[in-house]
Amino acid sequence: KKVNGQRLVNSAGKVLRTKIASKDGVAVTNGDQLAKEISSNFAAGKDSSLAFETKVDKASNEDQVIPDAAGNMAYKAAPGEKWIDVNLSNYTVTGYEGTVVAVAPTSMVPGAPATPTIQGTFSIKRKLRFDTMRGPGYVTPNVPYAMYFHGGYALHGAYWRSSFGWGGPGGSHGCVNLPVPAA
Repeated sequence: KKVNGQRLVNSAGKVLRTKIASKDGVAVTNGDQLAKEISSNFAAGKDSSLAFETKVDKASNEDQVIPDAAGNMAYKAAPGEKWIDVNLSNYTVTGYEGTVVAVAPTSMVPGAPATPTIQGTFSIKRKLRFDTMRGPGYVTPNVPYAMYFHGGYALHGAYWRSSFGWGGPGGSHGCVNLPVPAA
């Protein structure tokens, strides 16, 4: 089965990111004829030795043009696409819709040096209103607004913290800790 692709391109048409890779499919062109012949041969008690005729079902790409202003951003988002920038350099989290800031930068606490927050581009896999988080040496019940993005890594509210906007010793176990109202 063919899969039509989705790509994000700049104003010059250069592909910035492939959201879905296109894949050509194969279509059988003589399926009805084969079904009739098989049915007829079966009713007559004859063997069938048939050949499928096929053609390539060419996939296409749907390109979304990303504003040139997005070129300096950490993530190449489609217009209106919601995404979150976790900045481990200045300890902030910013919510975007396309290239527009939708939620102002919010101070956060990343992972401690021994348990750093992983880096990369991820999708939110699941959201929980409350969760009990567990790891080596800790159990934290009723963690609010947990948004898991990779295994046990999540952005979430941290009701036990009184200050945000710093990293280092005393950081999280790898999660991104946010003030509960911001989470």
